[in-house]
Amino acid sequence: MKISFVIPTYNYAHFLEKCLFSVLCQDYEDYEVIIVDDGSTDETSSLVSGIQKKYKSKEIKYLYQENAGPSAARNKGAANAAGEYIWCLDSDDALVDGSVAYMAEAAENYPEAWLLFSGYRSVDENGKTADREPSTLGKDRTENFRRYILKKIKGLCTGSALVKSRAFETIGFPADVNINEDLVFYAHMLARYPAVSVPGIILTVGRHQGSQRYKISGMENTGIKAVDRLFDRDLLTPEQMGLRNLYLARWYLTLSRAYYRNRDYEKARFYYKKAIQAKPGFVLKWPYLYKYIRSILKG
Repeated sequence: MKISFVIPTYNYAHFLEKCLFSVLCQDYEDYEVIIVDDGSTDETSSLVSGIQKKYKSKEIKYLYQENAGPSAARNKGAANAAGEYIWCLDSDDALVDGSVAYMAEAAENYPEAWLLFSGYRSVDENGKTADREPSTLGKDRTENFRRYILKKIKGLCTGSALVKSRAFETIGFPADVNINEDLVFYAHMLARYPAVSVPGIILTVGRHQGSQRYKISGMENTGIKAVDRLFDRDLLTPEQMGLRNLYLARWYLTLSRAYYRNRDYEKARFYYKKAIQAKPGFVLKWPYLYKYIRSILKG
């Protein structure tokens, strides 16, 4: 069973080397590595060239594109993949030893599953770690979808998931979204296809200030666009579409909290009101109501 690792990267050469070695040193042989350089201006190209020469027996492909974002890079990698399964990694991820053989065995045990995922360990710049063991899934795809978009399913992230390559014929990462693009993709996978969670920790994820996860700029426009891409009538059932206002209200509360922390109280209040408009019952959520009142007092 061939696995295609798709690794988009943008000026992350200092992280990419560790990520690649974590794949190349696995005790599983039937795989290829596809690095999609999203317009890097650092030493990414020379780094990959050196690794290709060092590991001549390994199937390592290097694709370059003008900067178009991680979604477009992952989609390009998937389009050039030869594996039965696709495993997307971020360039600051690192696989745990033995994780590829472990997930390949799980895929063989659950051939009906189009999505398999396990847990991960996050590591911040100070070395502090936190494990995210995978949540169990039910058979109801709409309920799995609901739980995931409301952050009730743990463990599922870009680097902890194995996806049947055929899924990319129907869905893909939203190319015009750079925040929550992974949520959009994996929510669609849960909504449309059989999925299985596999116990354990298979990945370490870097948490640092330079990562996309920590950039507040762009949350406003790109985040709302992600909501529109998530609730796609061509991909979801009417019941799944009915969760839009609930998700949208929670996203507005996220923006309200972010602006409150940045002391932009006017925008904090604006998005709190938007959340209440989308889901009036949220007015009863005291922590957010408290911040709203505090924002008025603070000006």
